[in-house]
Amino acid sequence: MSATAPLAHWIVRFEDVDIDGQVWLVTTGALNGAQRQTPSAPLEPNRPYTITLRLRFTTWTFFIGHRIRIAISNAMFPTYWPSPFAMNTSLFLNNPSATFIDLPVILPLSSTPSPPPFTQRQVPPADMLSEAFSGGKPRVYQKQETALSTIVTFERTTYELLPSNIFMSTLLAWNFTCSHLNPADVRWTAQARQIYVYDMYGYTSIDQIPMKDDGKGLYPNVDLSTRQHFKLDADLTLYSDQDYFYLNFTRQIFQPNGTADEPSITFTFNNKHKRTFQ
Repeated sequence: MSATAPLAHWIVRFEDVDIDGQVWLVTTGALNGAQRQTPSAPLEPNRPYTITLRLRFTTWTFFIGHRIRIAISNAMFPTYWPSPFAMNTSLFLNNPSATFIDLPVILPLSSTPSPPPFTQRQVPPADMLSEAFSGGKPRVYQKQETALSTIVTFERTTYELLPSNIFMSTLLAWNFTCSHLNPADVRWTAQARQIYVYDMYGYTSIDQIPMKDDGKGLYPNVDLSTRQHFKLDADLTLYSDQDYFYLNFTRQIFQPNGTADEPSITFTFNNKHKRTFQ
């Protein structure tokens, strides 16, 4: 491979494509190009390099008629922070020994067509686990792309009545913005809110609890003055430029002892970290 910038990432996705064209992610591997050697060093633009990426360990059974697909990219949202450079990358495929994937294959353990019991394999959608929470708002995931930037937003609210008669709700929302004019200009802001209400006696399921929404979270529509409760808020901003990463984090606990007049407890953390090729 080669790149026109001093830093690039390579991400490999190893996938199973079934007979209907559905793609199932089996495992992944990734490498920061500067870490192709020890000690790490920037890439020389347009110079060909040979790099080795190790896929994460897994076992998988491919059914008859399925295909193996290898997808190679320089980004994988939201797992990896984008590289700070605009670039083109090249993958050399003209020589079979230049770019290849090496997979260990387990020989059949018996004459039966059933997969070995220790392997992962594609399962019908009906067998997939449902949401861990009993209730919530529909998940909102949106992507907006313009000539100037790409913006991805997410919001999810869930709630549950725990066996200990405690009501719990969780709001998670974030915004990811990446500039097209300056790839180093990336910003991720996230907000989380958890609400706990104790002594929710008399309710056998979450469906029996009346709810109210203040726009920032879901509460049980009950007299909170007679029940212990507290709220936990967290705000995170992570952004970057050509030279640094910046982190601002704030966490607040309201009514920490369950009383309305109790002052909040606040924790704040701010940090600045210089970019390196390591």
